[in-house]
Amino acid sequence: MDRNFVSERADPVNDRRLSYGPLRTDRRRYDVAFALTKEAFWMMALLSSIGLWAAIWAAAASMASAWLQ
Repeated sequence: MDRNFVSERADPVNDRRLSYGPLRTDRRRYDVAFALTKEAFWMMALLSSIGLWAAIWAAAASMASAWLQ
């Protein structure tokens, strides 16, 4: 077998641009998904916090109303 033929066939397999190209795309997709997940977590934490404060204020207003009557 000719050495040039073997080296030509081996180069595309060992080329980093070809072997790591899809992984970079997958990594970007993972980063986007992770960022959206992180944003969703913080949004849920914020909404839960607002809901908790609303429940506390409702309980305080109810107790104040009962005490004033």
